[in-house]
Amino acid sequence: MAKAKDTSRVTFVADTDFTGYPYGHKTAFKAGERSVPVAESFAELMREKGLVRAGTQFLPEEEDQK
Repeated sequence: MAKAKDTSRVTFVADTDFTGYPYGHKTAFKAGERSVPVAESFAELMREKGLVRAGTQFLPEEEDQK
């Protein structure tokens, strides 16, 4: 059974330092660093707000662990 889009976990590279609340927990994201695994919907929202480095792809959590 495939995971629902909202439960897929991905990482991203932040374009700027910011504080976000994935899963309702305060989390600091640092510019140029790969994020902790978050819901894909959260990562997409951060991209829409311009907080994710332009031209980068989300990396599925499983691939990020390699």
